[in-house]
Amino acid sequence: MDAVELKQRAREGDPRAIATRLSQNVLLSDLALKAGIKGNSLHLLLEAPYLPQQETIVPVIKEAVQELALVRPIHTLVIYGRGASTTSWKVMVPLTDDLTDVAFEDPFAVTLTPPPSQDHPETPPVLPRKGGTPSPLEKMAASTSTAGAIRLQNGAKSGKAGRSRKSNAAFELSWQDVRRLLQKFDPLKAGFITCLAVYGLFGAKNYTVEGYLEGSDRVMHFIHGANLIFHEAGHIFFAILGQFMGVLGGSLFQILLPACLVVYFWITRQLFAAAVTACWTGQNFWDVSIYVKDAQSLVLPLLGGDNGFHDWNFLLDELNWLAQDQLVGNFIFWVGWLIYAGAIALGIYYARLPQPKSTQD
Repeated sequence: MDAVELKQRAREGDPRAIATRLSQNVLLSDLALKAGIKGNSLHLLLEAPYLPQQETIVPVIKEAVQELALVRPIHTLVIYGRGASTTSWKVMVPLTDDLTDVAFEDPFAVTLTPPPSQDHPETPPVLPRKGGTPSPLEKMAASTSTAGAIRLQNGAKSGKAGRSRKSNAAFELSWQDVRRLLQKFDPLKAGFITCLAVYGLFGAKNYTVEGYLEGSDRVMHFIHGANLIFHEAGHIFFAILGQFMGVLGGSLFQILLPACLVVYFWITRQLFAAAVTACWTGQNFWDVSIYVKDAQSLVLPLLGGDNGFHDWNFLLDELNWLAQDQLVGNFIFWVGWLIYAGAIALGIYYARLPQPKSTQD
């Protein structure tokens, strides 16, 4: 990340960018720094073996934060200090006011580490800023006997220490935010899963007897042609289990085949492929639902013409459910819809690019 982008991200409120910029402006040896924004408060945590006094470090930190010129309105600066040889402390500083009235110890000071040791090593050297310009902390290095570091704690301690007013600022989504979000995804995977999502959103409504007969959804008819191959193969595979299973085997196999592929891809950790084949599984449920809802009307064209055998007329009649063909068909459709929607969510998740591990943790 170059300096310009780093500065821009810091101004937009990126906690890591803020931490990096403050580390550059407030330069100390052994300094570690993290930042976090909660409401209208900016939380900073200083941590180092030898921690500067509050009265010395807080004005410097405040000045450095004000130089960032954050876009988001920040009214309060919450600074936590923790050192190995000094008592830890916390102070809340209003950014718009002078520091003369700020109580550094009471009521905000808290003890997080054991009392200071009697033997204090000499103050570690302050690193010079590039270009020869002294940092604000270099100016006060002679008057302080310790150096500081910043680290923001997550969890319960941060929650108790960071109580502040809730933000009233309106949410704003910039083009840069959208661009950074899109950069986290593989473009081919994201594009493909988006196409599947759009088809499911607008194409699922066509999976009815009337929609099939109308023939306007060419994608549905194309996929149906592929599914039909596996449907007919299922009759052959399950025929050895008797007539009922042989008839059911057609619809059963066209669902089981993509479902088995989902399991295979999941086991082999091809997770995006598993999500895509799960979409195919859901679509097969939709395809079967059309066949089920035609069990009484018998208007769908079948292989063999008018003398063709209707699987679900036979199956539902055997189960005495023929009068409930619409109920059974709709149930199968909505099972497929849930599978398809879940597959789309997983597909979006697994379309992300691998994120590099943070070097600031």
